[in-house]
Amino acid sequence: MESAPVDYMLFPNFDDWTIHARPANAMYDFTKTSVVLVGDQKTLKEVELLLKKHKQMVEGYARRMKLKGIVRDTNSLSSSDENGPKGDNGLDFDEKFCDDDVDMGEATNAPPLSSSSISLFACKAEYFILDSSSASFDFSWIFEFGTRMDRINGLSDDIICHILSFLPLKEATSTSVLSMRWRYLFAFRPNLCLDDQEVGGGESFIDFVDRVLAVSGNFPIRNFSIKCRMSIDTGHVTRWMIDVLKHGVSNLDIDIIAQDVVLVPLEIFTFKTLVELKLAEGFDAMIPDHVSLPSLKTLFLDSIWFYNSHYCVLGKLLSACPVLEGLTICGDSWQNPKCCRNVSSSTLKKLTIMCTERTDFWDMTFDTPSLAYLEYSDLVPRHYPFVNLESLVEAKLDLYVHDVSNPTNLIKGLRNVEVLELSSHYTNETFYAFREAIPVLSKLFRLSITTDSRHYHWKLLPILLEKSPNLETLVIKGPLYTDRYVREYGLSCPVKVLKITEYEGTFEELEQMKHFLEKLPCLELVKVRASAINDKEKSRITKYLLLVPRSSNCDIQIKFL
Repeated sequence: MESAPVDYMLFPNFDDWTIHARPANAMYDFTKTSVVLVGDQKTLKEVELLLKKHKQMVEGYARRMKLKGIVRDTNSLSSSDENGPKGDNGLDFDEKFCDDDVDMGEATNAPPLSSSSISLFACKAEYFILDSSSASFDFSWIFEFGTRMDRINGLSDDIICHILSFLPLKEATSTSVLSMRWRYLFAFRPNLCLDDQEVGGGESFIDFVDRVLAVSGNFPIRNFSIKCRMSIDTGHVTRWMIDVLKHGVSNLDIDIIAQDVVLVPLEIFTFKTLVELKLAEGFDAMIPDHVSLPSLKTLFLDSIWFYNSHYCVLGKLLSACPVLEGLTICGDSWQNPKCCRNVSSSTLKKLTIMCTERTDFWDMTFDTPSLAYLEYSDLVPRHYPFVNLESLVEAKLDLYVHDVSNPTNLIKGLRNVEVLELSSHYTNETFYAFREAIPVLSKLFRLSITTDSRHYHWKLLPILLEKSPNLETLVIKGPLYTDRYVREYGLSCPVKVLKITEYEGTFEELEQMKHFLEKLPCLELVKVRASAINDKEKSRITKYLLLVPRSSNCDIQIKFL
C-alpha cells in the first residue's frame, strides 16, 4: 500500500468525539488520505458500524449523482486544486453533496462524522482503526471498513511514529517487541517526555534515557522533557542536555533532582533554534558574553543561580532573546544579587515573577510595552523608577510591603488593565496605604479581591469601585463581613455580576449581602459559593439569601461546597 499522510485523527474514547483536522482550505490529494481512528474495543465496534453505514450511504449517493450526470466516476473527485475536489460541472463536490437533501445523521444513531469526512469516503480515502484496549497498544492488526487485516506494516515509518507520538512513552516503547522493524520506531517520535514515575527511578531510569537517545540516531527531536524526582548524578543530566541539542531540539524542559548542582551547558545559551527553555531547580548558570537565543519565545527559570559578576544577568539574557514572549522567574532566580530587577523587553507578552522570601529592597523597572499578562508576587522595593505597562490586560498581584517600600509607580502603571486580581490581604493593605496613586481604571471590567476580617479590605473596596467606571464583575474571595467603610460607595457602580466564594451564612454576612444588593443597582446575577454542614443549614442559608430584597432583574445562584 502506498503511504499516506494522516490528515484526520478521531478519538472516540471520550464523552464527546473530537476530530483533529487540517484547516478546511488545506490542499489534499484525496485518493491518498489516511484517517486513523483510535479507541477501545467497545467504541471501535461502534465506529466500525458507523463506517460501514456511512460508506454505504456515500456510495449510494455517489451512484445517484452519477445517474444525474453530476459525476461519472467517484475517482474523478480526486483533485489537488486549492479550492477542493471538483465534479464534472466544476462545482465544489462538498457543496453538491450536501445540497442533495442529505441528513448526515440519519444512517445511524452514532455520532455523525463531519461532511469533510464523508467527502473523504467518496474520494476513496482509507480509514484505519487501531485497538487501544489492551495493556499495551496492539499494533499487530487493524480494521479497514470492518475487515480485520494486517495492514499496519503498510504504513510508512513517519505515519507510525506520528501515531506513536500520541501514546505515553512507556506504552510506545512496548511496541518494540512486535518485530525488527518496530524495535526502534518508538525512539523516532519527535516528542520525548521522560518521567521516572512512569519508567522507574534510579539506574533503570538512567539506562532508559540513555537507550532512547542512543537508538534515536540522527532523528530530529522537537520536544524533550525530562522529570526525575530521585537523585541522579549530575554528569548524566549535562550529557543528556548536550545530546538533545545535537538532535535540533526546539523545546527543552528539565526538572530533576541531582546529587549536586548541575551547571547548565554553555551551548544552551547560544542554540539558534531553541524556542522554549524550562529549567527547574538544581541548576547553576554562567551566561556567556556571546549569549544569543534568536528563536527563544518562552523562558522558565525556577531557582536558577547565576554566577556572572560583571553585568546584570537578567538584562543580558533578555537582550539576547529578540522574540521572547513568555518569561517566568521563580525563587532563587529572582533573589540572586546578579540578576538585578530590570525587566526590559519590547516583545514580552506574559510575565510571571514568584518570590516570597526576598529580603532586599532594590529598585525595579518594567520596560515591557507589549506585556499583556502579569503575575507578580514579591516584596515591594524602595522604588519603581520606570514602569511601562501600556498594553497590560490582566494583572494578578500578591505584594508585600516594608517601611521603605514604595509601589506608587507600579500602581499608576495599571491604568489600562482590564482584569485585576489582588490575591492577598497584604496586597490590599499595600493598595490602601498608597490609595492616592490608584488611577482611574477606565478599562477594568473584572475585579477580584481576597479578603479576611481586617478593616482595610472594606476601606479599599469602595475606592476601587469609584475608580472603575466600567466594572462589570466583582469577585470577593474570602469571608464577607460587614464594616462601616463598605457603605461609602454609592449608586453609580455599574457592577452586573457579583461572586462571593466563601459565604458561611452568618448574620454579619447577610447584612453585608443586603447592602450589596441595595447599593449595586445594576446587578443581574449574584453567584454565592457557600459552605454548610448539613441539609438544614443549606436550607437556612438558601432561604435567607432568597429573601434579601433585590431588583426583579437580579438572579441569585447558590452552590454549596
